[in-house]
Amino acid sequence: MLQTATIPGADRLIFSTQRAEYQHYDVFCLPPSDHDWSLRQLTDENEKRQRDFKLKLGTALAVQGIRVAYAPRVVAMSGAIIEQDDFPAEHSIELPSGVTLKRTALPSDGTFIGKNEAFVMSGGGCPVVIVSGRGICIVAHASRDSLLDRIRMLGTPDEKPREHFSLIDAIAAKVRARGFDPKDMTLRALLQVPSECFGHPMRPDLEPDWRTKRKYNVVMHGWVNDLFGRGIAVERDGISYLSIGKLIARQAALAGFEHILVDELPLPADGPYAHTRHPDQELKKLRNLAIVHRIS
Repeated sequence: MLQTATIPGADRLIFSTQRAEYQHYDVFCLPPSDHDWSLRQLTDENEKRQRDFKLKLGTALAVQGIRVAYAPRVVAMSGAIIEQDDFPAEHSIELPSGVTLKRTALPSDGTFIGKNEAFVMSGGGCPVVIVSGRGICIVAHASRDSLLDRIRMLGTPDEKPREHFSLIDAIAAKVRARGFDPKDMTLRALLQVPSECFGHPMRPDLEPDWRTKRKYNVVMHGWVNDLFGRGIAVERDGISYLSIGKLIARQAALAGFEHILVDELPLPADGPYAHTRHPDQELKKLRNLAIVHRIS
């Protein structure tokens, strides 16, 4: 039986595939209980804040037995999956507690992780996607803009659409490049914000800014319904509510995946976990720490 638990009184969400699947990995989500988990602090100009954050991050990883962790440059929401060789040694950060954090200058949402390695990201409601099987494990940050190519949808004339419309297509391409079929893999999405929190106003009285906000909301709603079917972006009272879990599941099915799990561990709508649509104004601005630790 799959182990999925919110630990009462504890400061983290925990998910594990132990005893459920051949490949074992653990997922931890730490809320910003007493400090923000944004990885931007790794380059904070204030040396004390940077040092303090590295200590907290190194400790959080080390207590799980992690010695090597990969942290792609997810802020770009590029929809790209890169190889481990794309994390050059000169970008690595040696954290306290004997942890090496692998970094990269390449815009990227995910990468491969090996046995006894981890993936780490700071998130505000964006799920983590894990694809495992045939001896490989790909882990990625899956924001809305990682799943939907904004440039292609808006038809931005001076910008080139990326290679893959969705992060899920990029993952499927990597699986096939390894000589495997997506249907033989398990794709799992965890830690997504509930759809009822993820509204996109489409009426002028709800969102007067057409050029930078409302136009995208209207276009996105149309594209999602046209490409992926009804029920993923649902309009109520002039607001499009996007289900990231359903979007991932539909994109994964179209990309050839058959073993798809998206509802096992969502973020709560309120409470201590940060997300950009949180009712608490402070928690809108903070970030959780998501860790995927591959055991076998």
